[in-house]
Amino acid sequence: MMKECLAEIRRNLIPGPKDALVRLSVLKIKEQGLTRSRTLRVTHEPNKKCPAYSAIRGLPIVSDDQLCALLAQLAVTEIKQVRDI
Repeated sequence: MMKECLAEIRRNLIPGPKDALVRLSVLKIKEQGLTRSRTLRVTHEPNKKCPAYSAIRGLPIVSDDQLCALLAQLAVTEIKQVRDI
């Protein structure tokens, strides 16, 4: 799956070897949002530049560092450096 994502990204961008792709769990995103009293949604929003684009909606305008930390610690399921894909 990461290989296909990277191929799509390369259609419009030139990622460097130190760049990485990160996959997050939709369920974990929603769960961590609720722990901070936020209803988070993950939506598939394809566009001409990136047909695979998805977004996390419902994030606060003013950054919630605790929510960001929870997402980074608990919602990430995979991290792959571009050079390893």
